[in-house]
Amino acid sequence: MTFLLVPETSYIVPVSVTATNEAVGYPVAHLNVIDSHPYLRTYRSTTTGTINVDFDFGVSTVFAGVAIFNTNNPVIYIQTDDNAGFTSPTNIPGSPFTITVHKQFRKFFVAASFTDRYIRIRTLVGDLPVGGAAFREIGQIIFFSSTILFPRNPDDPFREHIEREYERSGNNKWAINPGTLMTEWRFSRLPNAQITELLNIAVRGESSSFIMFENEGDNSACSLLRIEDAISFDREGITQSVSFRAKEYI
Repeated sequence: MTFLLVPETSYIVPVSVTATNEAVGYPVAHLNVIDSHPYLRTYRSTTTGTINVDFDFGVSTVFAGVAIFNTNNPVIYIQTDDNAGFTSPTNIPGSPFTITVHKQFRKFFVAASFTDRYIRIRTLVGDLPVGGAAFREIGQIIFFSSTILFPRNPDDPFREHIEREYERSGNNKWAINPGTLMTEWRFSRLPNAQITELLNIAVRGESSSFIMFENEGDNSACSLLRIEDAISFDREGITQSVSFRAKEYI
């Protein structure tokens, strides 16, 4: 049993992003901003037809995967090409992907190695948005160059306590106010490299986000987080307990 952690230092920021169409107030340029609030900086299309969201990274780039947060698309295709017109696109391993709900949110994480300059997130006309929406929506897309594998002690399962708060507009919940997620991770013989990375995240604090993926077969089991309090370490025999309070963006 393991989980994957993606620090902000592994995020790959595109040079530009374009889309088939975009709704007023929800431009596709929102997806070109890493670590934005996934509810306040959202992309929306104007139709439910086939939509292409194309990312240009300037040069051929090596990727270790991609995470997508807050989307109403039930199925997505992730394609790459060395041509901006996507004349000969290639699906990354596993594409197309079915997007499911985890902890009330529709999100997705895939760790897959691929290399190219251009990446397309594609949704097809037959795969209608969930909930009968008249638009397609994506709150955040994060591409990354590497992941950090953390071992998990099978005799002391991973636990977390979640408290969420929502901002309200009248009687309608309209945005998460990033809630509080208390996580407690227990590891056996945690390697120094992983301890160092956790300390680096703690030092960066709220100025830096990271992605946590539970890595147990459910591609929706991922969260976009920020440290709120210092990370604490406690050693008990060969087991290190690591805990911290984090703001959960989604």
